[in-house]
Amino acid sequence: EIGYKILNSNRIPYRVAFMTKKCKEPNAFSTYRAGAVYVCDSLVKYSQDENEVAAVLAHEISHAVDYRQGIFRGYFTYLSVNTKRNEYKADKRAIDFMVKAGYNPLGLITYLNKSQPQRRFDKISKHNLTSKRLAHIYEYIFIVLPGS
Repeated sequence: EIGYKILNSNRIPYRVAFMTKKCKEPNAFSTYRAGAVYVCDSLVKYSQDENEVAAVLAHEISHAVDYRQGIFRGYFTYLSVNTKRNEYKADKRAIDFMVKAGYNPLGLITYLNKSQPQRRFDKISKHNLTSKRLAHIYEYIFIVLPGS
């Protein structure tokens, strides 16, 4: 329901299916070619409210949109989408998606604080250090939603 609200509110023209998967860790991921966003069942239990679930789904929907717009409808997009720069882009777009759907974008910050422990090194990871991601997210929310 949350995922479809984000898709409809943002008029995203691509079909995205939401699938539940059994996992111990709270997580979500999108498949290349934008076929589906997989949501671990533990994500809902781990999340404090709908804003946090919406944050994760909006981030993955952003990746799905990038996959779908890629070369040959996403066949080769997977090679270029999973970069740190694109993770920042997905975080920013997730904030935009959340705001248009009526969710509080601070849900992205609270969820990342709980679920993404700070690593020491980010050279070999596709994700940026949590502290860097949070700083970019705070900055973007301040720009997009002044007075928040």
